[in-house]
Amino acid sequence: MEIRTVCEHVLQLFNFLYSGGHLSSLLFQNLHFHFFFEARQMHIHC
Repeated sequence: MEIRTVCEHVLQLFNFLYSGGHLSSLLFQNLHFHFFFEARQMHIHC
């Protein structure tokens, strides 16, 4: 599976959870930040 596809699936998962109200906005922002921070650290661009 390509890295880009993985990134897209993760983003879709975040969007689904956030829109469904399953995550608090603070938790969502925290996960979102860490995901993109790690992606940048590994030079992966979604």
